[in-house]
Amino acid sequence: MKKKLCLALVALCIFMGTANTGLLNVYAGDGSRIRITDTDMVTRASKCIHEYGSELYASGNGNLDISAYLVATNKGKIDVTMTLQIYRNGNWSYVTSWEKSSSNSSVFGFSTTYRGTAGETYRLVTNFRVTVNGAYDSRMQTLSTKAK
Repeated sequence: MKKKLCLALVALCIFMGTANTGLLNVYAGDGSRIRITDTDMVTRASKCIHEYGSELYASGNGNLDISAYLVATNKGKIDVTMTLQIYRNGNWSYVTSWEKSSSNSSVFGFSTTYRGTAGETYRLVTNFRVTVNGAYDSRMQTLSTKAK
């Protein structure tokens, strides 16, 4: 009995260790991989939105890796707007934005790299909206980082 219990616990530990890696691989429409960590995603967000997340990652040389993904509960229209801002003199100022849409889809992914300035602080405001059969829901996520 003890041997079966130990084997079951070991199997459970192995499963949990491989099942929760803290990283979700999502692929954008162009086939590029989007890296989303478990701290960046929100699960079971609403009736129309199952899961969504974005990332703002300082990868070095002033580069900012920016990505967003959304999984809808059903196929519909997905709209995602990402606005990049910079913090200077105590205020957030507009830098650039990306607006992406997907029709009759339940999965959305986007990634890009922005060439920023090392040492500056940036904020990414991402607005997600899903419309399914006339019903819609929206969510917003804000992230910030200092460029390296």
